[in-house]
Amino acid sequence: QEQYFLVALQATLQHPHVQTLLALLKSEAWLAQLRGIPGYAVARSGEVLSLRAALPWWTYRKPKHP
Repeated sequence: QEQYFLVALQATLQHPHVQTLLALLKSEAWLAQLRGIPGYAVARSGEVLSLRAALPWWTYRKPKHP
């Protein structure tokens, strides 16, 4: 089992292109395509999650400046 994530900065989530992509990922046409592929699950397609929610072990560190 594998999970795939599309990562974007929170500040870009309201951009029209990102909103269009999210709408596509939630669309019945897209979900129907996924359902037609054996072994693929459509749960959570297009859902926006924080990295912490998706990857509880992940920690953001500020880059060190030389």
